Amino acid sequence: MTGIPARRRSSGPVRVILQGCGGHPQSAYDEGMHDLTYHRALGLAAASLCAVLAFACAADAPSSEGDDDVQVDANDGDTGRRPVTDTGAGDSGDGDATDDASTDGGGDASGDTDDDVADTTVDAEDAADDAADGTADTAADVPEDTGLPCPDPIDAWAGVLVEDLDGGTLDVGDAVRITVDVVTDTVSDAPLWMTIEHTNLVLDAGSTTVDGAPFTPDAPGDRWTFAFDDTRARTASWTATVDGADALVLVRASLTQRDASCEPPHSRGGAVFQIAGGESKTPTCVDMASLRSLQVAPLVSRQNTGAWRDANGIRDDLRADEFIFCPQSPTIVHAAEFCLERAVGQDVTLAGSWAADGRWEVDDFVLVEVFEDGERLADGFTTQHFAGSPGRFWCGETESFVCESDCTAALIEIDGERAIPAIADADAEGPTPREHADGDVSIAPLLPDDGRRVDVRVTALDVGVEGVLTPALYLVSDPP
Repeated sequence: MTGIPARRRSSGPVRVILQGCGGHPQSAYDEGMHDLTYHRALGLAAASLCAVLAFACAADAPSSEGDDDVQVDANDGDTGRRPVTDTGAGDSGDGDATDDASTDGGGDASGDTDDDVADTTVDAEDAADDAADGTADTAADVPEDTGLPCPDPIDAWAGVLVEDLDGGTLDVGDAVRITVDVVTDTVSDAPLWMTIEHTNLVLDAGSTTVDGAPFTPDAPGDRWTFAFDDTRARTASWTATVDGADALVLVRASLTQRDASCEPPHSRGGAVFQIAGGESKTPTCVDMASLRSLQVAPLVSRQNTGAWRDANGIRDDLRADEFIFCPQSPTIVHAAEFCLERAVGQDVTLAGSWAADGRWEVDDFVLVEVFEDGERLADGFTTQHFAGSPGRFWCGETESFVCESDCTAALIEIDGERAIPAIADADAEGPTPREHADGDVSIAPLLPDDGRRVDVRVTALDVGVEGVLTPALYLVSDPP
């Protein structure tokens, strides 16, 4: 794939355009959220290299140095207004459709496990000790794949929330809080392991708590192991600092029963964020067949639209029209770009949390664009409507009132005057203005029916006085 085409936009501080995902040489470490079933097959084929967890089995993350798929605009680093919450998010994948089949980068199609699978061993005594004391002692605390039949899978999953603690853009040196909830409908005395994979974070293991009490994970590096003595629900939390500008901040969570091959189905959680001001970024791809939820945007606090415009620029290839504002190009509040695949027929929806049990608000729109080989496959946006008010909204540019009767916002692609189709509609007023119920907005109709990899861009856009995205934005998938 040649990826997501660079969009026309105003010059502004930071905006990273990442292109492509089809086959960039990626280790399983970087592709962290891919289906364990495939990696298990590789592990069984090379038993001396047993996979600890599918998303955490690469020895090295791919370097972003010299990556032709990354384009970066200049950044002056100062909006001159109130702080702006996290201006960027995930990247697209890669642009070389042949690399996975021909390189040693550890992509799913390569079949190369020698460099990508961690070799760990553990004995039954170690596992029993860890299960008894609730702590992880060594990197081998997740037992190796024994090849024995797995126990009946439990109904459990992990949900990840990453918060930027300083309330501004996500910059190098910023403190973040990571919270991972283990949710389960199956409570037993069987041991359960949770593995967390981090990228581009300096971690404070001493800050770790589980259910509010200090906890000592096995933390030899970026991959942490939590050994629990039963399968009840838990909440783990710790802090970290953004390390560098040349990679994404990624957090991945996975659960394991008995050994590395026994992962509850559709149980992973993750988060992906962009660093403001970086010169290059590491691409990533996600597989919603194993990933239950992916956080693609943090809380974006209400800010003056001019501040967002200074920080992110505008989409000058688009025009927002037919609403309570003058026709104009919308401001970029937040954007995430990555490649995505899913199971055939699997639904993927937007939500404000990994639990998908509430509502989320955007002021004004969320635009979802899907690309393959650099060409747009589909797009759609969440619009809003207003009952209208005669003589209320004046547009100086047209010297006329707008939205004097019922009106619904339109988003127009200027080249060709193509109206982007609406995938949802919210009331601009009332008790829940501009809000959508979690799970109500599906992006599945925009994705290929066969589930193949495509590039996805998710952008929050604003027109008017203020922009907001709250409480966060996730992709949530149904079980495949």
